[in-house]
Amino acid sequence: MTPSLADQTIAVFGASSGIGLAVARGAHALGARVIAVGRDRARLAAAVGALPLQLAQADIADEAQVAALLRDVGALDHVVVTAGSVVGPSSIATLDFDLARDAIATKLQGSLLVAKHAAPRLRPGGSIGFTAPSASVYRSRPAPVPNQRLPSRSSNEALAVPSRSMSPSPRP
Repeated sequence: MTPSLADQTIAVFGASSGIGLAVARGAHALGARVIAVGRDRARLAAAVGALPLQLAQADIADEAQVAALLRDVGALDHVVVTAGSVVGPSSIATLDFDLARDAIATKLQGSLLVAKHAAPRLRPGGSIGFTAPSASVYRSRPAPVPNQRLPSRSSNEALAVPSRSMSPSPRP
């Protein structure tokens, strides 16, 4: 039996590319009403193409934008957060801190802001899901310090603890 998301509303943050775009397309294919959210409306529209998804522009690092968007969309069944800024190849010694700060604000703070404002709008049985990119900063070779994928990996690990504590029904 094929799963169905008919009569369910899903907001996908980071729907302009990658996992977020795939989730938005997949949820639509399973019958969901999809709200595709991205920072850049033109990029989002180009990515989504002719799919009949509701497009919404918001920077998840901006609480006022997140709060307004989620207030306007109303009740939700599911929220998926895949948004994240990419910091190019770097070692910790050459890391552009402004780019790293943006990556952390988007992935960690943005995810928490979405959870904060989406949770009160979830229907019973709803969910909020977060994805973790493989890395926002790639370590240079040879690596003098193991695992220099700091901004993204740190944000993902930092997000795991409050996410578990916010969950109404913790899962293993």
